[in-house]
Amino acid sequence: MWATHPKVVIRIKAIVEHYAHHKAASKYQKLVSKPVSVSNDCSAWMANENMPTDIMNAKLLLSETEIQATWKDLRLIGRVDQAYVTQSNRVTLVDSKAHSTVTFRDQLQLSFYAYILLKNGYRIDEVSYIRSFAYDDIEYQEVDIIPAQTFIEILGLIE
Repeated sequence: MWATHPKVVIRIKAIVEHYAHHKAASKYQKLVSKPVSVSNDCSAWMANENMPTDIMNAKLLLSETEIQATWKDLRLIGRVDQAYVTQSNRVTLVDSKAHSTVTFRDQLQLSFYAYILLKNGYRIDEVSYIRSFAYDDIEYQEVDIIPAQTFIEILGLIE
């Protein structure tokens, strides 16, 4: 009966939706090394996603992938929902959330991932997206990435 508890049901729905998005993104937006073919299913999925044009035209680089880097003696580890290489050859991140409003915590998370990818040699876009599925419609909300130097200062507070 624990799975029917009101506080658990929304989390289970979020896990299922998150997994479904990962599978669809992998299927319809192919990894960078593979050519993209647009089918009716693909077009329908993208329309339902309400995806921003820069992401719609991008190539999927990572989906549900662990990333890591080292800062000083601290190992930084994260798990990227999706990372896309845009037409400007920069990486834009997307993180799916079950809440409707972007929080500072969301901005920190995306900036943390961006910093790890930057440390791994990727060029990072100045913005990323929170993909909210809190309601019936999916909404992509733009989030400014905290600049690398500022993020280093934030990491310095850990000492």
